[in-house]
Amino acid sequence: MRQVVIFGIDAGVLFVLYFLLEGFAFTLAVIVLTAVAMTLAFVKINEQPLTKIIFSVAQYFLQPRVYLWGREEKKAGTNKKPESNFMKNIKQLIGGEAPPPKLPKEIQEEAEKEPTTREIKEVAELLDQ
Repeated sequence: MRQVVIFGIDAGVLFVLYFLLEGFAFTLAVIVLTAVAMTLAFVKINEQPLTKIIFSVAQYFLQPRVYLWGREEKKAGTNKKPESNFMKNIKQLIGGEAPPPKLPKEIQEEAEKEPTTREIKEVAELLDQ
């Protein structure tokens, strides 16, 4: 169907040019316009019709660009890169700023008990090894 429409437009343009151009100019127009029509009707790139590709290119250049990212303004004299969320989370975990994870009730009660002197000595011995 698309090919029929393309050749119909080509025939309409050539019909008008028949009355406007003479001899050699009309013959040259027939050759050029028919070649363009055949190219538009039958050429596919990556299984996409050439007309679709041409419309996509035109749409890309005619529509305004929408950028979803933005540059952060730097203060004068700072050359540091902004810290990633990953590094912030790691520093919070190491520095103890992050809230402790929720533990089961039995484990939480055991953790809240004061360690005995014997348990402290056992931990110290493990750390000394």
